[in-house]
Amino acid sequence: MIVEKIDTVLRNEANCQLQEYDNEEDDVHGEIFGAATGLIEELARVCKDGFAEYFVVLADTLVKFTKDDRDEDDIATVIGVMGICMKHASALAPKYGIDILKVCFEVLEYGDEYINANVAFCVGMVIENAPDLIKEHAKGIMEKLKVMYENTTYGKGKDNALSTLARLAYSVPQVVPLDLIITAILKAIPLKDDPKENRSVVKLIVYCFENNV
Repeated sequence: MIVEKIDTVLRNEANCQLQEYDNEEDDVHGEIFGAATGLIEELARVCKDGFAEYFVVLADTLVKFTKDDRDEDDIATVIGVMGICMKHASALAPKYGIDILKVCFEVLEYGDEYINANVAFCVGMVIENAPDLIKEHAKGIMEKLKVMYENTTYGKGKDNALSTLARLAYSVPQVVPLDLIITAILKAIPLKDDPKENRSVVKLIVYCFENNV
């Protein structure tokens, strides 16, 4: 099965990874890692919800790449991969959403702005695709997003945090302070560093008009 082959590559156990390389070893492994994670995203895009049954094969190995002994770029990549997989295979979120949130909040402790930007995106995908799952966690998520937004100087990180806050507001409006969230977001729009994140803001504004908020 192709996902088992990808898992083998991620664990550095493929035949091509067992031989000695010259001084460009890090570049070689980096290219292999990038190709493997890119293939995971493509499989999710093509298979859509059917990818959920294969994700379990990769999950444990992906999580290992989020530990503090890993390179920050690898951690950010893996968090982004999980978010993109949920974007294309929404069935992943109800099944694995809580576990993914746990991983996301753990890597926030590393204090890396690029990791945090992908965390905001990944959390947004959990919210978007499993709103019932996150209701009891909504206030905690909101606080994490607030801290991320206030502590980062990375423009895309700020935009991702606000976009995810918008997703939280229209997904579970009954359990968050909707008026405070709307006020904070209106002060920050338009989102300029990652313009595509304005879609969530627009969706929140439409929700407010339709529901007389």
